[in-house]
Amino acid sequence: QLTRAGHDVTVLERADRIGGLLRYGIPEFKMEKRVLERRLDQMRAEGTSFTTGVDVGVDVTVGQLRASYDAVLLDIDHAPDWLLRDDHGDLYTVEGFARVAAMIADAGAFALWSDEPPEPEVIRRMAGAFEHADAHVVPFPNPLTGGESANTVYLAVRPRR
Repeated sequence: QLTRAGHDVTVLERADRIGGLLRYGIPEFKMEKRVLERRLDQMRAEGTSFTTGVDVGVDVTVGQLRASYDAVLLDIDHAPDWLLRDDHGDLYTVEGFARVAAMIADAGAFALWSDEPPEPEVIRRMAGAFEHADAHVVPFPNPLTGGESANTVYLAVRPRR
């Protein structure tokens, strides 16, 4: 949608191929990979640029991202209730959110998602580090089930310095 609206969009992916969970987490019999490839081809044709093999924070720094882009979306593939590693849990503390807020531009936004309903404690912790924090339940068509699913999207806005 961003490319269609006239923005230049670049996706940096650590893996060797684009697609994340859709490519590596869903078996072929549940979702044929040609569906994903068709969508990626469409996005490329619309002008979205994809670069694989880039580990953000290692191969490119936050400073380099800030200098190169007007906005950055970082998808880290875990949520407050589902951590990839136990040592990631400190992100969801007031101190962890404050570290994130310090890296975001004035009035910039931070968002994360969860498969679980909104958790007031997560909102409270985010509010301890950001000017505004809230959670929204977002319904979406689920290609895996053929029905509708919903995720909670937590959104926080960094105060102006």
